[in-house]
Amino acid sequence: HADELVDLFSSTTYYVDQLNEFFQMSFNDTFSGSNMIPNPYYWAGNEHDLFSVAQFAYADRIDLTQYWSRKLLAKHYPNKPNGLSGNDDYGALSSWALWNYLGIFPRAGDGTFIATIPFFSDVTLHRSSGDIRFIAHNLSEENIYVSEVTINGTALTNPFIPINALQSGATIEFFLSNTPTL
Repeated sequence: HADELVDLFSSTTYYVDQLNEFFQMSFNDTFSGSNMIPNPYYWAGNEHDLFSVAQFAYADRIDLTQYWSRKLLAKHYPNKPNGLSGNDDYGALSSWALWNYLGIFPRAGDGTFIATIPFFSDVTLHRSSGDIRFIAHNLSEENIYVSEVTINGTALTNPFIPINALQSGATIEFFLSNTPTL
């Protein structure tokens, strides 16, 4: 229960500061040179950190999930022969990257997705129960935040997407901006 984790800190601000530091320190030159050895902060080379970037959502800072998702994918999952850091362990790391490239991330155990930020302007997942289409408006390197997310034309009021909203197919539209607004 990630929402309960926030409550264990002295304040939401302190929680966000600590989580932000966790990611900032992972980009420190001492640790960022390789994904093959454990980093005491965020380490993209193994699965224990996969949900970490989504945890900002539980402190009402989805903008930081969006920001760090972009940075982590650019650094640890580049479009190069060595674009997959560490041991993929039957697709765990590559599935993290895939979900984040699409703009959603599954929350384990409860059938909810967290809306993050997509990397592609238009992608469709073809499924027998109905296609899911991901559309990113105003996609650019500068627009690293999401100002609005709609599912079948209805705006989300928070970054959490129940699986039943996607089960029969859906169109998820992300409206991107260069400033955090959600």
